Amino acid sequence: MKELLNMISKSRILFIISTLDRVGPTNVLFNLIRYLNRDKFDCAVLTLSPEKKSSRLSDFISLGIPIFQVNQNRFFWLFSSARIRKFIKSYNPKILHSHSFRADFEIFRLRGNRLRIATLHADLKDNYCDTYGLLGGYLLALLNFKVLRNFDWVVSCSKQLHTKYMMDFSKSFIFNGIDETEFSVPGPDRINSLKSKLLIQSDKVIFLFIGSFIDRKDPETIIRAFQGMQLKEQSLLILVGDGLLYRILQRRYRHEKLIVFRNFTTGINDFFSVGNVLISASKSEGLPNVVLEAIGTGNNLLLSKIQGHLDIIENIQCEYDLFEIGDVTTLTGLMDKSVKSLMDTAYGRNKQVSLGSFTARNMAENYGDLYELLIRQRFGSAEI
Repeated sequence: MKELLNMISKSRILFIISTLDRVGPTNVLFNLIRYLNRDKFDCAVLTLSPEKKSSRLSDFISLGIPIFQVNQNRFFWLFSSARIRKFIKSYNPKILHSHSFRADFEIFRLRGNRLRIATLHADLKDNYCDTYGLLGGYLLALLNFKVLRNFDWVVSCSKQLHTKYMMDFSKSFIFNGIDETEFSVPGPDRINSLKSKLLIQSDKVIFLFIGSFIDRKDPETIIRAFQGMQLKEQSLLILVGDGLLYRILQRRYRHEKLIVFRNFTTGINDFFSVGNVLISASKSEGLPNVVLEAIGTGNNLLLSKIQGHLDIIENIQCEYDLFEIGDVTTLTGLMDKSVKSLMDTAYGRNKQVSLGSFTARNMAENYGDLYELLIRQRFGSAEI
């Protein structure tokens, strides 16, 4: 009887996202579902496009939640609305929570008394202009602004995004968080074992870039800085990810023996474990999980001086250096400085630090509190 009452009293949440590709918003959603209070909430995921090889679909299935896949090509996604409405009607959630523009738009077009929530994972203008050009990106950003203004609640993933958009649509911010059980400082034996597995020279200081190969992430600045190093022969640069620039840069720098390109098919955690220094040269970020994951695994940080990075390093004690966006010369100097520092240590790894507000559990608790508050306001306390 108690189990039956729990099932009746739980509130249903449907998370909608374009795909479960191995990128920031997907990782945030996975951690949110993993640590959401299941005594209070039931949840399901609806994806809109076919999955890629780098999908985390199997990880989500392991969470034991319903997953509905529309599998509609992105160029014809407007024609899938009837199927989406049918699934939503059958699942009957109290909350629809979107994690992508297409999800925002689908929820915007729905009618009814369901709560509509969106998470803002990045700066909309920067994101769209990087992907679709200045004109196309600007128009898409304006459209997304209009859509989000009609939501019940928009959560920004960082304080700086909330501050920027609070006059338009952002109602609050909840920091992204990572799972401390998955990202911890590895011991020397594990590091050596993984280097052997990944065919990586064990005597090099390893610099990492992990993420999408797009202009906004600016991976070529990192490559050019690495080329200019005085201590390049004692170093290795590993770039992990995919995206529009992946093949271009791979071909352009194919003769560089100390620059390695890898895709997302290998476990990302392995690269964090073997790396010594994570470099992010991004021109704009929301709150980058990759930086949190690097901190969790004991990596030093070389970061572009943007607010998305500052939001993290101002709240966590970690080893870092900053450089201006696109400043190859300064980054080269910082990379040489890192090699000199790390070559003097036997281990080359920082101690475990407290992630404070940036844990997956903390993030899920904050979202749970928000869901409860909004349900009370809309449906009354008896509905929670």
